[in-house]
Amino acid sequence: MLNHPNDELLVSVNGNVINENTLTAVLALCVEPKEKYLEAVGRVFAHKDYRSVAMEFYKYIKYNYSGYQFDAAYPEENKQAIDFMISIGARVLA
Repeated sequence: MLNHPNDELLVSVNGNVINENTLTAVLALCVEPKEKYLEAVGRVFAHKDYRSVAMEFYKYIKYNYSGYQFDAAYPEENKQAIDFMISIGARVLA
């Protein structure tokens, strides 16, 4: 990601200082502006409350990447992520 200038690493924190006690979640995004394509790389790493963290990231993506195609892949065992995607109206492929 460091060599791809448009990629982003989203980090959710409590407070202003980032350390192991304030970092609550991380999501890596691969961004292709010319193709208007966005892909979640890996998964959401959430310390607590996956749903609220996923919603925080979703709102950021929706605001900053409106009009982009967004893809995320999850194994079928990751019920939290799949259920969240269904709850926001994402098209889920098996």
